[in-house]
Parts: sequence; C-alpha cells; structure tokens
Amino acid sequence: MSDHHEELDRLLEEDQRNSSTMGANKRKARTSNVPEDYDPTPDYYALPEGVIRPPSSCWVDRSLVKPLELKDLHHLWVKPTKGMEEAKRKKRFLASKLVLVGGEFWIKDKQSGLWVERKKMSEIISSLMHDWGRDKTQYNIRKETISDFKAGNEFVTLDGTLYVPGGGDFVEFQGRRYLNTYHQQPLAFTEGTSQSPEFKQLMELIVHNLMGKDVGNINEWTSAIHSDENSDIKWLFHWLASQYQRQGKMLPTAVWIVGSAQGVGKGLLASGMKQLLGASNVKTVSSEEFQGGWTDFVLDASFIVLDEVDFGSRTEAYDKIKRLIGNEITAARKRNHGDIIVPSVCNFLFTTNRTNPVAMDRGDRRNTVFGTKNTQAAKDRAQAFYNLPSEAKTEAWKGLAEFLAAIQIDDKLISHAFHTEIKERMIENNINPVEEWLLSDDIKAKWPINHFAPSDWLYRHYADWMQDNDGFHGCITRKYFQTKMGDMNDLGLVSQPKRKTLKGDTKYRGYIRYDPDHPATNIEASELPFISEYQKDAKLIQMRDNMKRKGFRIVG
Repeated sequence: MSDHHEELDRLLEEDQRNSSTMGANKRKARTSNVPEDYDPTPDYYALPEGVIRPPSSCWVDRSLVKPLELKDLHHLWVKPTKGMEEAKRKKRFLASKLVLVGGEFWIKDKQSGLWVERKKMSEIISSLMHDWGRDKTQYNIRKETISDFKAGNEFVTLDGTLYVPGGGDFVEFQGRRYLNTYHQQPLAFTEGTSQSPEFKQLMELIVHNLMGKDVGNINEWTSAIHSDENSDIKWLFHWLASQYQRQGKMLPTAVWIVGSAQGVGKGLLASGMKQLLGASNVKTVSSEEFQGGWTDFVLDASFIVLDEVDFGSRTEAYDKIKRLIGNEITAARKRNHGDIIVPSVCNFLFTTNRTNPVAMDRGDRRNTVFGTKNTQAAKDRAQAFYNLPSEAKTEAWKGLAEFLAAIQIDDKLISHAFHTEIKERMIENNINPVEEWLLSDDIKAKWPINHFAPSDWLYRHYADWMQDNDGFHGCITRKYFQTKMGDMNDLGLVSQPKRKTLKGDTKYRGYIRYDPDHPATNIEASELPFISEYQKDAKLIQMRDNMKRKGFRIVG
C-alpha cells in the first residue's frame, strides 16, 4: 500500500506545481453549482424501446446476502447534495469510481461498467482523467482533486470480491463487505420473437431430441407448460425459466441429458445457456475438474455445465453432487487458499453419453434425468439447427428467452426432482440385491416399520430370496449381506445392528426397520416388538444358538 501512495504522490506533485498556491487566509469553500440529481454515469443496462429482459434482482436469501448502497459505505453519500461544497461533491463522485478492495485499487470502467483491478497508480490517474477529468463532466475534476481525495484516504474500503447476481456493486456477506463481480445481464428480446420459425426449430429439438418425446407440437407443449397439471415438460421449462428470470437463485435440483448417440444436440442446451444467461455467468467444467480436490469452479458463475461427463468413480461423483446442490452456502476449495465460503448461486446441467453415469440413490430428490431420442430423424433435426446462420440461432434463443419470461414459475414443482422412466432405469441398475430384497413386497409384509428382526432370520430369508431369483453366488454370503445392511443404514432404511433380550436372557442381534421418508427415532430395541413372523421361527433360531454354544459349526 505504501508504495502505491508514494507513486501517487509523486505523479500528482508534478501537476500541483503548476497550480497556484493557496494564500495564508483560505478562501471560503464554494458551494457546488452542479444540479442535485446530476449523474454522468452511463446506464449500462438501458435497453432500446421495445427490447425486454427480466428485471435485475438479488435472489439470494437476504438473511445471507445484503445488497449495499454507497450511502451504507461512504459518509459523503449519506448527506444530501443540496448546498454541499464543490470539493466534497467531487470527492463524493470519485468514491463511486475508485474503491479499495483487500488492499488493492479497483476502478469502474466508464465504457463497460466493469470493475477492473489496477496495480499502477499511473493507470488509475490516467483512467480517471480520461473518463471523468476536466470537461468530461460538470464536476471539472482535475489531478489536484484526485490528490486531495487520496490524501484524505476517503476510499470505500472493502474486504474482497464476491459474485452475487443482481446484488448491485456492493454486498455484505457474513459481516464482511464485498465488491460484486457480477455484471452481465441475461439475453434481451423483442416482443413476438417467440413466433419465429427459428424458435419453433429450437423447441422441437429440445422436446423431441433432448426429452425423447415422439409426439406433440408447440401448441400442445405450451399448454402443458402453463397447465396446473404436473408433467416432465412443465418441470424442465419451469426449471429453465428460473435460470433465466432469477439468476443467482440456487435450486435444489439439477438436470441431466442422457443418451448414447452422438449428434442429437446434447451439447446444444449447454452452449445455448451462455447466450441465454450471458457467457460470463456460465462455466463449462470437465469431469476431471469436477472430481478433483478443488471446487473453486463454483466461484463467479450462476450456471455450471458438465458436458459429456464420464466419471471415474460413479459413487464419489454422486456424493459430490449431493454436497454441491441444495445447500445455501458452499465451501469452495481453492488451491493455496483453502476453503472459501460463498453463498450458493450455481445451478447445474449435466450431459453424457453414458446411460448410467452416477450411482444414484432410490430416494434421490436432486436430479431430474431426460433421455435423448437416438434416431436418424433426431440427428437430422440437430444438424438442421446447427446449419442455421449465427444470427438465426440467436433469434431462436431470443425466442426462448421470451417464452421463458412468460412462465409463472412453480417453485414447489422444481424444488424436487421429477420422476422419469430413464431415471428409474438408472436407479434399478445401481440397486444392490440386499436393497432390492429389502424393498420387495414379501419382506415388507413380514417386517413392518419399527419392528425388530434378528440377523439370522433376516439373512436366511435373504438367502432364500436370492436362490429363488437366481442371484449371483458371491452376493449370497453372510459377509456381503452384513456389509450391504450397513449401506441400508446409510440410506435410512434400517438401524445400526442392535441387541434385544428374549425370555431366558437370550440376546439376539438384529435390526429395526425404518421409514426412509421420516426421520428415524433412536428407540431402544427392547421397547420395540419382534416381527410376528419371527415367532414361527423362534424354536429353530434357539436350537441354532444352543448348537453354536455347544461348539457345532453352522453353515449357511
């Protein structure tokens, strides 16, 4: 910091030598003649007449992030400008263009409206004078004005940078104040763009190709999307509408586009979101980066695309998805920086050629999966869209923007994953035989919720069920059964192993069955009933126990 200030002093002294020195008696400070409402800052988000985009708003919970105004940060912005001294009016204006962030200067570029970090004082002075100096504004700012501003150390001082869509230039998070790096607004459109033939092509590609639907037309799809009845097409377009209308509103759900065929347009939605949301707000992340030890890819983006994912570990990838989706705060791990705590503003889109990319739980509520249409007609449809000129593609996305802007978002619907056939198949492929047995009608009838069942009884019924269903021999061992019952505990389906005492002080090891849709209560096994089916087998189990105590080896 001292080096910066010394350089600034040296550069400003050269200009001050040519200025007349003040007399012994100071002149009375002049009142500013600049109109009270004067603001020379361009409206960076102004649109031509007839051009529309969603209103900018901060969708992060205000209990987490508070947008700040300059009056919250600088004393000269608290006071009214009427009657304010000319020098103070100039300093007030400079405070809105030059701030100190974590010990470094950031300056607001006049042309783009972006905040840019500047290391050299010569660049700061040059930029301020080029954009706002002398006759560029009614303030008539000169180098000595900048010198006085610096000497008084009257900068807005901030702790760091943070990305919060719609939050304005400055925000507060966890008691610290930040410069907001969000700047690019979503795509704007003109009324009637959604009637274009290019938009119709895009809709057909999304619904027929990416959702895998054989039937319907744009009128029927529009009716379904605006209907009170829930459907997969309504879910997807309401989810997309949330991305467009409410940038930075993190949803507890993600979208998967899954299909083995190439060239049907899976990457189309991924690339199109950059047009729809603004390229600076969308990041494309590789499978390797996603599975790595760092998660700083969630910084400075409101939408994350993982295109053509191929995870090395399906289980680890799914566990990471659960950690990143649905939490209000994210601990982003960055190399050489440790964990960086940020508000969660990212939503996720996954595309993949693999038909079973992650080991998804049966009770998953985060991921909605759509299967692509892998036909020649789908490939032809995708190719026809890719062959459009870039201007025509842009018109198509503008049409989608208008279409999404008209949707009254059903938050309740998109707060939970929508059940689709392809997701069910993915889960079935992931399910282990112990879980499948546990969820079968036969054992559910014999082992009610909140009933205790001995391990021997459970294993014998599982082994019989596996043999009846031609189960793989390696999955019928007692060790495999006990290991997978531990997994069932992780899913909230059964308790940890417990012991229950019967008459004669015989203690049986077993499990309590839980309802996964309700939190499990920590009830002692002694307070719960045995399953009624156990009474039929009690003598057999007691006989086995007696034989074990006498040293007999029990097989099976």
